[in-house]
Amino acid sequence: MAQGVEYELDYSELAEAIEQYIEATKKDLSEVVNKAAKAAAFAAVSEAPKTTKSKMKKHEPRERARYTDHNTLFHALATEGNKFGKAKRGQGNRALAQRTYNSRTRAIGYSKSLWLAIARDLGASIRASITHKDSGARPATPLNPEAVMEVKETSGSRSASNLESYRDEHRRALQRGLNAASIKLKMWAAEKLQKRSAQFSG
Repeated sequence: MAQGVEYELDYSELAEAIEQYIEATKKDLSEVVNKAAKAAAFAAVSEAPKTTKSKMKKHEPRERARYTDHNTLFHALATEGNKFGKAKRGQGNRALAQRTYNSRTRAIGYSKSLWLAIARDLGASIRASITHKDSGARPATPLNPEAVMEVKETSGSRSASNLESYRDEHRRALQRGLNAASIKLKMWAAEKLQKRSAQFSG
């Protein structure tokens, strides 16, 4: 079952940037929060770890007699079920595990695409076709000015150490994304104030 991962992050710079942007533009809080969240998601794309073929190779499905701690990942995903189907109990899952592995190997930018899907949910115009069930976002609204960005994990598909590493990589990507969004918001706010000042002085 997929579940959300909660990250401990520093929002102080972003909160300050949002306040400055609202002061400069008089925009609604929810609109600014969504703008900031979208910028953070886009920035996280470049910070997210990119899976390589060599990293994927150690997870390639093998026959049961050759199982190791490393190559059970896609067998676990097959047992749990995914877009290719769900392995039936007692009937083996190697074929489905192999199909899932082949798909993920072709899409080695998987971690990055998680954040693109989030940016799309927040209103970004993205040409690529993204239908991730492993990530998503709920934009802020005037009644609930809090944007929710979610990256999911799959229980049973990672060892405890690998799962902690996975969380850590995405936490770092999002924190750097938030920091980059803060810088952008402050820059945009300064530009708005500069334009307003030029209008009055002119």
